[in-house]
Amino acid sequence: MRIFQANHKIAITLLIFALPLIIAACSGNGASADEVPAEDIKTEQQPDEAVAVQPKTTVDTAEQSQIPQQQADSRIAVDADFEVRPIEEVFSIGPPDLQVLSDSEAQLLFVSDIPLACSIVYGETTAYGSLTLDQDMDGGAHTDHHPILPNLKPDTLYHYRLQGSAEDGAIYMSEDMTFRTPPEEATTEVNLASMEAGAQVIAVSSNFGGATNDESWGANSALDGSRGSEWSSNGDGNDAFIEIALAQPSRLHAVEIWTRAMSNNTAQIFELTITTDSGEVLGPFTLPDATQAYRFDVDVVAGALRLDVVDSNGGNTGLVEFAAYGTPVED
Repeated sequence: MRIFQANHKIAITLLIFALPLIIAACSGNGASADEVPAEDIKTEQQPDEAVAVQPKTTVDTAEQSQIPQQQADSRIAVDADFEVRPIEEVFSIGPPDLQVLSDSEAQLLFVSDIPLACSIVYGETTAYGSLTLDQDMDGGAHTDHHPILPNLKPDTLYHYRLQGSAEDGAIYMSEDMTFRTPPEEATTEVNLASMEAGAQVIAVSSNFGGATNDESWGANSALDGSRGSEWSSNGDGNDAFIEIALAQPSRLHAVEIWTRAMSNNTAQIFELTITTDSGEVLGPFTLPDATQAYRFDVDVVAGALRLDVVDSNGGNTGLVEFAAYGTPVED
């Protein structure tokens, strides 16, 4: 009788400890295995993962409902600390200088006293609709800013706003500002060295990052008529060159050359020469800075022109634009 009672107590004890495991193995949320939806089966542990049996922990449903709200409150708290600062706080040598380059392009020049990654939003209303960035290979934040606003309409009022992000996460923004483009320019000269006129690049020292001529930083960017794109060599410095074939031999009376430059004081061409397909060497031509194109008078007949860098401050030398003006020579 005592043996039976002892065994009976042991059996009850084992049953009490085993019962939760039996229930956990045989049921899930009160449903049989056959009733488990297919999508629930997919979320089980992967077959090759070792699964440790852990005591089942229950969480009060009211506590569960509070977790997403707590996370949302945390995000709201972060957003509440967010601050946009006036960009005037970081002007180094005065306010930005917006230069209207033509009836279709403008450029904003300014220097910040801390590195910023800057952009400009612009458009015909305060809804803007277009965005432009600095042309700078360093990427990220820098202090010498010169973004181009391309694809403008002649004689049109534009709204624009300058904005920048600092390396500490601070956001800077200007007020809405405006400018007007000039009336459409009467075209008196044709750039014979432009792709539009039929010119093409026939040789180049290199393109940044191994790009093809028609990709970003490729040689075609020097002939596309846009100040918003640039040809950059891949670190060629004084060894950089570009050779351009005109659509037909022409008598040239002027050339315009615009060197590129980078905010780390590299990539600027100081002097270059131009060699015609007949072997005549023109120049050297001196470029005072990279803020604009410089025009030089020439008198030569040529069907192709090769530009060779003579002096620079090294690095990814190249051109914003090159132009040649004259009259095609009749056969």
